[in-house]
Amino acid sequence: MEVINIYDVHVFGQNSEFEGNFNLVGEVAILGNVSGEIIHNAQGLITIEPIGKFQGNLQCGDIVIRGKFQGILNSTGHVYIKSSAVVEGSINSQKLTVSPGAQLELKANSESLNENAL
Repeated sequence: MEVINIYDVHVFGQNSEFEGNFNLVGEVAILGNVSGEIIHNAQGLITIEPIGKFQGNLQCGDIVIRGKFQGILNSTGHVYIKSSAVVEGSINSQKLTVSPGAQLELKANSESLNENAL
């Protein structure tokens, strides 16, 4: 008998707006506008795409920010801020990587900071 693991994938779609508190498991892609709170278990990656925007509080494992983030981010994993990102707020993470060109206005605390990477 073959065992199939079903993995959750959540997409906040382009041209959509979501507001509220979300408890999520699995992969998360933000292409629209999301405001509120996301509590994400550390299984799976959160990605804020270049056309996506998040405003509020976010708790997660690993996250890639290519779009806009405004708020408080608490990560137990790696935070990747890409060159197309606009980030405002505060970040607490195990590891933080900021690509050249990213627009930042934040307070950051990380055990490992890697600038000019990726």
